[in-house]
Amino acid sequence: MGAYLGKISCLFDMGDYKAAADCYEEAHRLQPDNAEIITLMAGCLAVAGEYEEALRYYDEALRVDPGNAEARVSKGRCLSALGEHEAAIACHDEALRIDPGFRRAHVEKGECLRDAGRPAEALRCYDEALRRHEDMGAYLGKISCLFDMGDYKAAADCYEEAHRLQPDNANIIALRAGCLAVAGEYEEALRCYDEALRVDPGNAEARVSKGRCLSALGEYEAAIACHDEALRADPGFRRAHVEKGDCLRDAGRPAEALRCYDEALRLEQDPDVYHKKGGCLFDMKEYAAAADCHAEAHRLRPEDAKTLTAWGNCLAVMDEHKEAIRRCDEALRLIPGNVIAYCSKGYCLHALDEHEAAIECFDGALRLMPELGMAHLGKGCCLGAMGRADEALQVYDEALRMDPEYSTAHHFKGNCLRTLGKHEAAIACYDEALRTDPGLGEAHAAKGDCLSDMRRPAEAARCYDEALRLDPENSDVRDSLREALSKTGGKPRGHPNRSP
Repeated sequence: MGAYLGKISCLFDMGDYKAAADCYEEAHRLQPDNAEIITLMAGCLAVAGEYEEALRYYDEALRVDPGNAEARVSKGRCLSALGEHEAAIACHDEALRIDPGFRRAHVEKGECLRDAGRPAEALRCYDEALRRHEDMGAYLGKISCLFDMGDYKAAADCYEEAHRLQPDNANIIALRAGCLAVAGEYEEALRCYDEALRVDPGNAEARVSKGRCLSALGEYEAAIACHDEALRADPGFRRAHVEKGDCLRDAGRPAEALRCYDEALRLEQDPDVYHKKGGCLFDMKEYAAAADCHAEAHRLRPEDAKTLTAWGNCLAVMDEHKEAIRRCDEALRLIPGNVIAYCSKGYCLHALDEHEAAIECFDGALRLMPELGMAHLGKGCCLGAMGRADEALQVYDEALRMDPEYSTAHHFKGNCLRTLGKHEAAIACYDEALRTDPGLGEAHAAKGDCLSDMRRPAEAARCYDEALRLDPENSDVRDSLREALSKTGGKPRGHPNRSP
């Protein structure tokens, strides 16, 4: 029996769990009523992912030895892996009735409760385990619970305790850094990542996490260098490709980001990466390709409201309003409080001249999030289209009360004032919009239209010229510029060589 157990241990260490289980069969033949042997065999099967078969062996071990707390906890872990959390918790409770001081039962019950979405109860289990003995697994479980509960500072403090037990464990140091980063303490997190990399320079996970932290601070080049270093260590590290893509997109380099996402997708078809790729293509105004990406993400994960909403946005920009509304309705079925889906649907209904229905959507979003600027703007546009300009102005003013620097709200308010014939007030709004966002081409063009109404074509031409500089492909602005120039007999100042 000793030789069999030694051989089994070797096979287990080598990761050959099926061969280890076969060897247990031989040992079991020698001692068929040895509950320890049966339990160990079940453990091999569980590690190999054969949970149903493992459960049969755990039940056999418990038939032979009903007081075997170890077998009950292992059975509970197996049930938890199958998603049968209540049955698993019952196993752990039975083990604790047999042996109230069985630390592993407290830890495993904590894991099960956390998986079942009950972190506060799980926390009590980990604390009970730690009261009996300082254990790294219990500390990590407790940290995960605190993280799930949003108490990132307490999670970081708990990492301090774990770090005290294993001061040179790079993973522990990196995990503490992650807690600090989520809590927004980026500088402190960076110091922890550097400490983790001092202990383990080849830790690609820590490098990527450090890169993400640098990106949050706007240090994009340093972040990209971290991701590249991680990829030199492990070219197949998918997360590094994704994080580098995110960083490049934040840095305003969508074409390069796209290549990173494609590389990540070559390694694994992931709906989240398709979603990111779709967002990148949207930034590049490749709306049809973006819609295709979101459609693929939806195929891989049909019940994802985020993907459906983004897909709807793409379709809306492509003027496929009815199809976009269907996508938004699907997203709202999944998450009734999805304010972005409400707004997207509202803008589509507005484009279809169904203004009352659109206002209901924007009001639905505002009930959930009163400060949502895009909902105020959408409602204002609908009211303006319905000839209720005074009400529209009140909505725009409400948006600006919440965010005085909201450039698009200034722009839309200017449009509303223009329809009322209040041109000077409208120009003041456009100027305010351009003060907060000089690159807002639509505001330059709208100011040009307003000046044209006021028979000031030379000034209007300069506005159109600036709008065209920002968006050279805008044919409507080009036509307006040509018309303004025809009334001045010249070219706009500031761009003497530009052809209209």
